[in-house]
Amino acid sequence: MSGREGAAEAQGRLLESLSKLRQRFEQRWSGGLMGGSWLWEERRRVIGIVHIPSERGDGKVLFAELLAEHGTLVLVRTAVERLDGGLTLAEAAAMRAQREGWYELDFAVCLPAEQVCFYETELPPHMEAAEWREAAHWELDARLTDEGLEADAYAMACQREGAGRVVLAAAERDLLARLAEDFREQGLSLRGITALPPGTAAAMTASWDGQGLVLTEAQRAFMPAIAAAKSVLQEDGLRLWGSAVQGRRLRCRRLAALCCTVTFFVLFATAFFDMRAYLEAKRDYQQEEQAFLVLQREEKVMQLTGRLQQKIRARDAKAAAVMGAAVPWYSVMVHLGRPELQTEGVWLRSILLRSDKKVELCGAALSYAALSAFLQSFEADRAFFPQGPVLEASEEGKDAEKNSIAFRISVGI
Repeated sequence: MSGREGAAEAQGRLLESLSKLRQRFEQRWSGGLMGGSWLWEERRRVIGIVHIPSERGDGKVLFAELLAEHGTLVLVRTAVERLDGGLTLAEAAAMRAQREGWYELDFAVCLPAEQVCFYETELPPHMEAAEWREAAHWELDARLTDEGLEADAYAMACQREGAGRVVLAAAERDLLARLAEDFREQGLSLRGITALPPGTAAAMTASWDGQGLVLTEAQRAFMPAIAAAKSVLQEDGLRLWGSAVQGRRLRCRRLAALCCTVTFFVLFATAFFDMRAYLEAKRDYQQEEQAFLVLQREEKVMQLTGRLQQKIRARDAKAAAVMGAAVPWYSVMVHLGRPELQTEGVWLRSILLRSDKKVELCGAALSYAALSAFLQSFEADRAFFPQGPVLEASEEGKDAEKNSIAFRISVGI
């Protein structure tokens, strides 16, 4: 075999495997939905039970699992359980249900003929269903009274057989109540209790054959159990207690799973958006906190700057207050000692501060020409002496100073 042929064969096997997988998936999908819609279940399963006593007193229990689907009945399987060791019918049913996985299904019981009173009567065939049922109950009430039985203590059922023949059945209410209580204690759902009139097996078999429920010879022994299951799947039979199973039942598990899934997604979405809002709020808070810290630092800097400025202003104010009444003697001496103010033939004897904030200069000059030159020299320092000098007094000296001129000058600074 060449490499190309081997690759083609491997590709063919792969395609065949994928085709089988697709068919299996389609079969499971269609099989899951063939009993109704995704949410509604139209397939109904009921377990029929009947106790067949024996001469020794123990007997056996027959089980028949009946399936109703799209208006047809199908016998799924049958089973037998021995009733010994003092077991009750409910206990035997619970043991079998544990092995077969029937705990979630409904059960129906067919009473033995020994526990039921059967009668027959004739009613006009033209009567309506409600009319002949009421008439049958009145007839059954009268039959029980004639036999000395308390009619109120019996549960009654009736079934039309043929045109005018009606079969009547009655069983003690206490017996039915005890049976229902036994099943309830075992955790089983007892849906109905019925009775099968003796001698009706042949007619019932023919009727079931016409409905598509064909039984083999071995399965006909389970006819009472099948009749019990059929009585709650369809509105027929002598049902003494209980009610029929709904034709359409909600798939509770799928509905619960759907609700849980939707709730989970809603909670997940809520948690997601809440977490998103929380993270955004946390981020905004951190940003605001950082901005607040920056503002706080800036505020501290501004407060410190303000305190420093206040200290500087206070110091300047103190300096101005101190310097306001003082004369800058150092500056005055520096400016008076400038070369521009050094005039030959003029000398100063005293420098005083007068009350009018002017500096008074007293000195002597050899001549008026020297004094005039000294006064003009102040023009060179107008920045410090803006007003210029004022000659307030001058006179010639006497005695030893007769060759000099004494003068007094005031100058503002």
